[in-house]
Amino acid sequence: MQVGDLVKRQEGWMGWKRQQLGLVVNVDRAVVKVQWSADYGTFSHPITSLEIVVERRGLYEIGASQ
Repeated sequence: MQVGDLVKRQEGWMGWKRQQLGLVVNVDRAVVKVQWSADYGTFSHPITSLEIVVERRGLYEIGASQ
């Protein structure tokens, strides 16, 4: 998991119904800080409670040249 990944809470974790989609803004070992959609807020979560929906793609991967 890395900064820029789009994530959602895994079913069964507290808040999973309200936290539909979020953007990873910081990764610190097993803890990830996520900015949740709809102004829900930014919270830290254990990495095991999140599921990656879309991985961040680097500029090289999307065809950008330097």
